[in-house]
Amino acid sequence: MNFLHYAIVMFAACCAVLIGVSLVTPAPDRKRLAGLTFATVDDKMDVVPVTGQYKPAAATAREHRLNVIFSVALVLTILLLYIKFW
Repeated sequence: MNFLHYAIVMFAACCAVLIGVSLVTPAPDRKRLAGLTFATVDDKMDVVPVTGQYKPAAATAREHRLNVIFSVALVLTILLLYIKFW
């Protein structure tokens, strides 16, 4: 089996496992998701202050837009390569 076909099969299997586990387990408390999902990006997280640690600045709107653009470009590139070499 070609590795690209295998990758598609494994992607589908991983998606099925992810969805299955999500459906059979209870949803976590919203406080535990703070900052981990798009819906909770602006929620306050329970943190323990640590001195001497560097904390990077939050992404600006421009940086977020660039991240989305590059992510879409990556997915399109992979799909185009898959189609070309199929």
